[in-house]
Amino acid sequence: MSERPVFVFTSNKFGKGPEDLGDILMRGLISNLTKVEPAPQVLIFLNSGVQLLTKSEIQENLNILEEKGVKILACGTCVNYFNLQDKIKNDYISNMGEILSIISNAQKVVNLS
Repeated sequence: MSERPVFVFTSNKFGKGPEDLGDILMRGLISNLTKVEPAPQVLIFLNSGVQLLTKSEIQENLNILEEKGVKILACGTCVNYFNLQDKIKNDYISNMGEILSIISNAQKVVNLS
């Protein structure tokens, strides 16, 4: 079991309030995750959070995180719901069983919405 945290993104915006501010905050948060040491163990994207995986700026940061050994997972049901199958890397698509296993076994889970 890793001590590195698991981050769960359940929305494509960060916080409540103006949507454009929530978008700016989320982009900033993911950008800054590339600088956190140690790097997170896993980033999990659920619900509208899977939409973040289609943004080129965010994808660049996810590539950096992957190079640091961070696993990126997207809820397959959510990807299908938003019809994003052709816009998200197949390697990212997961299922609730795997996601639940990771969350259940993590020492620290950070929920971002």
